[in-house]
Amino acid sequence: MTIISAEPVTGGTEYHSGRLGQRHLLMLLLFFGCICKQATRVGLSVAMVAMVKPPIALNITLQYTDVACPQNLPPPSNGSELQLLPVPWIIFARDSPSVHPRISHEERQYILTSLGRRQSQYANPKRRRLPIPWKRIFRTGAFYAILVAEFAHNWGYYTILTNLPTYLSNIQHYSIKKNGLLSALPYLVRWISVFFVVLLGDCLLTRKIMSVSLLRSTFSGVSFVLTAAALIGVGYAGCDSTLAVSLLVVTVGVQSLNSSGYFLGYADMSPELAGVLVGLGNGFGTTTGILAPLVAGVLTNGPGGHSIQNWKIVFFIAAGMYLFGAVIYWVFGSAEKQPWDPTVAAASSAKVAVTRQEGTMDKKEADLEEKVTFIDNPS
Repeated sequence: MTIISAEPVTGGTEYHSGRLGQRHLLMLLLFFGCICKQATRVGLSVAMVAMVKPPIALNITLQYTDVACPQNLPPPSNGSELQLLPVPWIIFARDSPSVHPRISHEERQYILTSLGRRQSQYANPKRRRLPIPWKRIFRTGAFYAILVAEFAHNWGYYTILTNLPTYLSNIQHYSIKKNGLLSALPYLVRWISVFFVVLLGDCLLTRKIMSVSLLRSTFSGVSFVLTAAALIGVGYAGCDSTLAVSLLVVTVGVQSLNSSGYFLGYADMSPELAGVLVGLGNGFGTTTGILAPLVAGVLTNGPGGHSIQNWKIVFFIAAGMYLFGAVIYWVFGSAEKQPWDPTVAAASSAKVAVTRQEGTMDKKEADLEEKVTFIDNPS
């Protein structure tokens, strides 16, 4: 979200960063894509609850016990969504600014200049193959810290995403209609709060109030701790449906802090290899989409499984994951660009060459420096 000041482009003209262009259209498509993704996830969770739980007759009244809570019985309803996002995405999206047929020359130069790359690097993206230093990546402690943070966050995220409708239906006894609205509410709050979070993070960085590493660790740490506290509160909320739903909204809402936290740690460590790192981290974290619902299902399965006590255990496990992730990322996380990033490696290589040419470094020292620089990262 950092706004890059206007820089001169070819021809002596100046392109203002606020001018609307193709990049804004792509961001709009991404925005709607995120909405569709979240809506589909929540909708599927609510639909599964509706399919597996038989309807309760309206003339039945449940009394409060330590197992379940009184019913909330507004009439149920059904809904549907239509997603046409792939069509404009196929029409307007391209791999890079250099091959986009509708982007203006000024905007293309602005983007490439802002990224610090020459247009020739993207003239034919298929020919551009960066070497990936796998061994050095997996020897980096900061990378494992972000993997732990990813795993911890996704455990809580998928616990809430897949089990919130079940909890609202079986414990708080909300109808399908109300269940759908309440299940979507936390993600609406998160969406709104993201805008303020990234602006705050950008302000702290541009005014040099925090370093990048401190900002990432602080925002993710605060997010994880507050989320854990809210989940513990949900466990003790019992049949107070208003308190339980409010805490669940807080649980998901404060996760927006990660938008300026560890989410950006991949690009901080290596802008050139961010896609590879995100793929590794997201792939590892997404395994919790299988594990977290499985654990919740085991704990709440069978007769009497959907009890307040069993759900308390489900929420406490997720809270423990968040606290563990907060500690690990705070201690071992880093937003420093790593030595194996291709741009850093290239700069180190150039430094070795210049130093060797000037004769200020003996041959053994230069060979050692070059070996360290290019191990598992050949040019």
